[in-house]
Amino acid sequence: MTSLYVIVHYDGSMKEWLIERCTFGSMTPKVVAIKRGMTLQSMKEVIIGKLHREVEETIATIHFR
Repeated sequence: MTSLYVIVHYDGSMKEWLIERCTFGSMTPKVVAIKRGMTLQSMKEVIIGKLHREVEETIATIHFR
């Protein structure tokens, strides 16, 4: 499967503009490789692993653009 590379902003900010624009920011963004077709749960596990978080921690929301 093909991988996609995404930038994850953990505990950062998101600002939405009026005309089709959204900006994200954080102190330590991470690049994460995800595979096309993977489940949401698998994607969350990959992100938690990349951020070196505890397995018990959860991802409450995911915003993407």
